[in-house]
Amino acid sequence: MKKYLSEFLGTFFLVFLGCASAVFLGSDPLIVAFVFGFTVLFSASSLIGKISGAHLNPAVTLAFLMNKKITSKDAVGYIIAQFIGGIVAAFALNFLVGQTNLNGLGANGYDSLSASGATLTAALFIEILATAIFTFVIMHAATSSSAGFVIGLTLTALILVLFNVTGASLNPARSFGPALLTGGTALSQVWVFIIAPTLGGLLGGLGYKFLNEIRED
Repeated sequence: MKKYLSEFLGTFFLVFLGCASAVFLGSDPLIVAFVFGFTVLFSASSLIGKISGAHLNPAVTLAFLMNKKITSKDAVGYIIAQFIGGIVAAFALNFLVGQTNLNGLGANGYDSLSASGATLTAALFIEILATAIFTFVIMHAATSSSAGFVIGLTLTALILVLFNVTGASLNPARSFGPALLTGGTALSQVWVFIIAPTLGGLLGGLGYKFLNEIRED
Protein backbone atom coordinates (compact mmCIF):
# COMPACT_ATOMS: atom_id res chain seq x y z
CA MET A 1 0.00 0.00 0.00
CA LYS A 2 2.91 2.38 0.71
CA LYS A 3 4.06 2.03 -2.88
CA TYR A 4 0.64 2.93 -4.25
CA LEU A 5 0.31 5.91 -1.92
CA SER A 6 3.76 7.01 -3.03
CA GLU A 7 2.72 6.88 -6.70
CA PHE A 8 -0.48 8.76 -5.91
CA LEU A 9 1.39 11.55 -4.13
CA GLY A 10 4.14 11.78 -6.72
CA THR A 11 1.68 11.97 -9.61
CA PHE A 12 -0.43 14.49 -7.70
CA PHE A 13 2.57 16.78 -7.24
CA LEU A 14 3.64 16.34 -10.87
CA VAL A 15 0.24 17.16 -12.34
CA PHE A 16 -0.67 19.90 -9.87
CA LEU A 17 2.62 21.79 -10.02
CA GLY A 18 3.28 21.18 -13.71
CA CYS A 19 -0.21 22.09 -14.88
CA ALA A 20 -0.37 25.06 -12.50
CA SER A 21 2.74 26.42 -14.18
CA ALA A 22 1.05 25.90 -17.57
CA VAL A 23 -2.10 27.69 -16.37
CA PHE A 24 -0.38 30.71 -14.87
CA LEU A 25 2.85 30.84 -16.89
CA GLY A 26 1.82 29.08 -20.09
CA SER A 27 3.40 31.77 -22.26
CA ASP A 28 6.85 30.70 -21.04
CA PRO A 29 7.53 27.08 -22.08
CA LEU A 30 10.93 27.08 -20.36
CA ILE A 31 9.39 27.63 -16.92
CA VAL A 32 6.70 24.99 -17.51
CA ALA A 33 9.29 22.48 -18.70
CA PHE A 34 11.54 23.26 -15.73
CA VAL A 35 8.69 22.79 -13.22
CA PHE A 36 7.75 19.39 -14.65
CA GLY A 37 11.39 18.32 -14.84
CA PHE A 38 12.25 19.52 -11.34
CA THR A 39 9.19 17.78 -9.87
CA VAL A 40 10.31 14.49 -11.40
CA LEU A 41 13.86 15.06 -10.18
CA PHE A 42 12.60 15.78 -6.66
CA SER A 43 10.26 12.77 -6.63
CA ALA A 44 12.95 10.39 -7.87
CA SER A 45 15.41 11.65 -5.26
CA SER A 46 12.96 11.74 -2.35
CA LEU A 47 11.16 9.09 -0.31
CA ILE A 48 8.76 8.68 -3.22
CA GLY A 49 11.60 7.33 -5.33
CA LYS A 50 12.89 5.12 -2.55
CA ILE A 51 9.45 3.61 -1.84
CA SER A 52 7.98 3.08 -5.31
CA GLY A 53 10.66 4.08 -7.80
CA ALA A 54 8.67 7.22 -8.70
CA HIS A 55 7.17 6.01 -11.97
CA LEU A 56 4.42 8.68 -11.86
CA ASN A 57 3.39 7.58 -15.35
CA PRO A 58 1.42 4.53 -16.61
CA ALA A 59 3.61 4.39 -19.73
CA VAL A 60 6.70 4.00 -17.55
CA THR A 61 5.04 1.37 -15.38
CA LEU A 62 4.10 -0.67 -18.47
CA ALA A 63 7.71 -0.51 -19.69
CA PHE A 64 8.89 -1.80 -16.31
CA LEU A 65 6.27 -4.56 -16.45
CA MET A 66 7.39 -5.57 -19.94
CA ASN A 67 10.94 -5.95 -18.62
CA LYS A 68 9.78 -7.88 -15.54
CA LYS A 69 11.00 -5.18 -13.17
CA ILE A 70 7.60 -4.96 -11.48
CA THR A 71 4.85 -7.51 -10.80
CA SER A 72 1.50 -7.43 -12.59
CA LYS A 73 -0.25 -6.75 -9.29
CA ASP A 74 1.96 -3.76 -8.51
CA ALA A 75 1.67 -2.48 -12.09
CA VAL A 76 -2.13 -2.39 -11.81
CA GLY A 77 -1.90 -0.71 -8.39
CA TYR A 78 0.61 1.84 -9.66
CA ILE A 79 -1.48 2.77 -12.71
CA ILE A 80 -4.69 3.16 -10.70
CA ALA A 81 -2.87 5.30 -8.14
CA GLN A 82 -1.32 7.44 -10.89
CA PHE A 83 -4.64 8.16 -12.57
CA ILE A 84 -6.30 8.97 -9.25
CA GLY A 85 -3.40 11.26 -8.36
CA GLY A 86 -3.76 13.10 -11.67
CA ILE A 87 -7.53 13.49 -11.29
CA VAL A 88 -7.29 14.76 -7.70
CA ALA A 89 -4.57 17.21 -8.79
CA ALA A 90 -6.83 18.54 -11.55
CA PHE A 91 -9.68 19.02 -9.06
CA ALA A 92 -7.32 20.86 -6.71
CA LEU A 93 -6.04 23.10 -9.51
CA ASN A 94 -9.57 23.78 -10.73
CA PHE A 95 -10.54 24.79 -7.19
CA LEU A 96 -7.51 27.07 -7.01
CA VAL A 97 -8.18 28.95 -10.25
CA GLY A 98 -11.96 28.88 -9.86
CA GLN A 99 -12.53 28.32 -13.57
CA THR A 100 -11.39 26.03 -16.36
CA ASN A 101 -10.70 28.48 -19.16
CA LEU A 102 -7.19 29.48 -18.08
CA ASN A 103 -5.16 27.52 -20.63
CA GLY A 104 -7.55 24.60 -20.10
CA LEU A 105 -5.95 23.58 -16.77
CA GLY A 106 -2.89 22.66 -18.80
CA ALA A 107 -4.85 20.14 -20.90
CA ASN A 108 -3.17 18.69 -23.97
CA GLY A 109 -4.57 18.91 -27.48
CA TYR A 110 -4.12 19.18 -31.23
CA ASP A 111 -5.74 21.21 -34.04
CA SER A 112 -7.48 24.15 -32.33
CA LEU A 113 -5.90 23.25 -28.97
CA SER A 114 -2.38 23.22 -30.38
CA ALA A 115 -0.32 26.42 -30.44
CA SER A 116 1.11 25.31 -33.79
CA GLY A 117 -2.14 23.82 -35.13
CA ALA A 118 -0.71 20.29 -35.10
CA THR A 119 -2.80 17.64 -36.85
CA LEU A 120 -4.02 14.43 -35.23
CA THR A 121 -1.36 12.46 -37.11
CA ALA A 122 1.39 14.82 -35.96
CA ALA A 123 0.16 14.66 -32.36
CA LEU A 124 0.10 10.86 -32.37
CA PHE A 125 3.55 10.61 -33.95
CA ILE A 126 5.33 13.12 -31.73
CA GLU A 127 3.79 11.79 -28.51
CA ILE A 128 4.66 8.18 -29.36
CA LEU A 129 8.22 9.11 -30.32
CA ALA A 130 8.86 11.41 -27.36
CA THR A 131 7.43 8.95 -24.82
CA ALA A 132 9.49 6.13 -26.33
CA ILE A 133 12.64 8.23 -25.90
CA PHE A 134 11.66 9.25 -22.37
CA THR A 135 10.87 5.70 -21.28
CA PHE A 136 14.04 4.33 -22.86
CA VAL A 137 16.12 6.86 -20.91
CA ILE A 138 14.29 6.02 -17.68
CA MET A 139 14.90 2.30 -18.10
CA HIS A 140 18.62 2.87 -18.62
CA ALA A 141 19.02 5.45 -15.86
CA ALA A 142 16.78 3.82 -13.24
CA THR A 143 19.59 2.20 -11.25
CA SER A 144 22.04 5.09 -11.57
CA SER A 145 22.79 7.42 -8.67
CA SER A 146 22.11 10.33 -11.01
CA ALA A 147 18.79 8.92 -12.24
CA GLY A 148 16.69 11.82 -10.96
CA PHE A 149 18.86 14.41 -12.69
CA VAL A 150 19.05 12.52 -15.99
CA ILE A 151 15.32 11.78 -16.09
CA GLY A 152 14.32 15.29 -15.02
CA LEU A 153 16.60 16.89 -17.61
CA THR A 154 15.28 14.59 -20.34
CA LEU A 155 11.69 15.44 -19.48
CA THR A 156 12.49 19.16 -19.50
CA ALA A 157 14.06 18.90 -22.96
CA LEU A 158 11.18 16.87 -24.39
CA ILE A 159 8.57 19.27 -23.02
CA LEU A 160 10.38 22.18 -24.66
CA VAL A 161 10.20 20.33 -27.99
CA LEU A 162 6.54 19.30 -27.66
CA PHE A 163 5.09 22.29 -25.83
CA ASN A 164 3.81 24.20 -28.86
CA VAL A 165 2.74 21.00 -30.63
CA THR A 166 0.55 19.17 -28.12
CA GLY A 167 1.29 20.85 -24.80
CA ALA A 168 3.55 17.85 -24.06
CA SER A 169 1.76 14.91 -22.50
CA LEU A 170 4.19 11.95 -22.40
CA ASN A 171 1.98 10.62 -19.61
CA PRO A 172 -1.67 9.43 -19.70
CA ALA A 173 -2.16 10.25 -16.01
CA ARG A 174 -0.89 13.80 -16.57
CA SER A 175 -3.40 14.33 -19.40
CA PHE A 176 -6.58 12.64 -18.18
CA GLY A 177 -7.33 14.72 -15.07
CA PRO A 178 -6.99 18.16 -16.70
CA ALA A 179 -9.02 17.01 -19.73
CA LEU A 180 -11.74 15.60 -17.50
CA LEU A 181 -12.13 18.89 -15.62
CA THR A 182 -11.79 21.06 -18.73
CA GLY A 183 -14.30 19.03 -20.75
CA GLY A 184 -15.31 19.93 -24.29
CA THR A 185 -12.70 19.51 -27.00
CA ALA A 186 -9.95 18.71 -24.51
CA LEU A 187 -11.92 15.73 -23.20
CA SER A 188 -12.85 14.53 -26.70
CA GLN A 189 -9.16 14.57 -27.67
CA VAL A 190 -7.74 13.00 -24.52
CA TRP A 191 -7.77 9.49 -26.03
CA VAL A 192 -4.76 10.57 -28.11
CA PHE A 193 -2.82 11.38 -24.96
CA ILE A 194 -3.71 8.06 -23.38
CA ILE A 195 -3.03 5.84 -26.41
CA ALA A 196 0.05 7.58 -27.85
CA PRO A 197 2.12 7.75 -24.64
CA THR A 198 1.10 4.17 -23.82
CA LEU A 199 2.36 2.96 -27.20
CA GLY A 200 5.48 5.07 -26.75
CA GLY A 201 6.12 3.55 -23.34
CA LEU A 202 5.80 0.05 -24.76
CA LEU A 203 8.16 0.91 -27.62
CA GLY A 204 10.70 2.40 -25.23
CA GLY A 205 10.47 -0.66 -22.99
CA LEU A 206 10.82 -2.95 -26.01
CA GLY A 207 13.88 -1.05 -27.22
CA TYR A 208 15.49 -1.36 -23.80
CA LYS A 209 14.69 -5.08 -23.65
CA PHE A 210 16.12 -5.66 -27.13
CA LEU A 211 19.40 -3.87 -26.42
CA ASN A 212 19.70 -5.55 -23.04
CA GLU A 213 19.35 -8.98 -24.64
CA ILE A 214 22.00 -8.11 -27.23
CA ARG A 215 24.39 -6.97 -24.49
CA GLU A 216 23.89 -10.21 -22.57
CA ASP A 217 24.55 -12.45 -25.61
